[in-house]
Amino acid sequence: MPHFFMKLETTRATFPGDITEAENATMDAHFAYWQALTVAGGPSIVFGPVLDPAAIFGVGVVETEDEAAARALIDDDPAIRAGLLRPLVFPMRVGGVRPS
Repeated sequence: MPHFFMKLETTRATFPGDITEAENATMDAHFAYWQALTVAGGPSIVFGPVLDPAAIFGVGVVETEDEAAARALIDDDPAIRAGLLRPLVFPMRVGGVRPS
């Protein structure tokens, strides 16, 4: 099955430094959503924030039937639906995976 790299950028430069309580709850739901997709047999291989001092962003790698399925995962993300994150999705050729 194909793999896809996802980059999730914040929609404002000050995020998450000025996160509201409602946004924090949305980000908790975002984390829980991806965590559920990462259980054994799930489509998510790895996900998490990248702590770039210039701008924090999220990454994920998924294995799905096609790009439409990868984009459907993004479309169901609570933080995407709330407009907190902007997704970028790229096909990826996996060169190797470290055994668990």
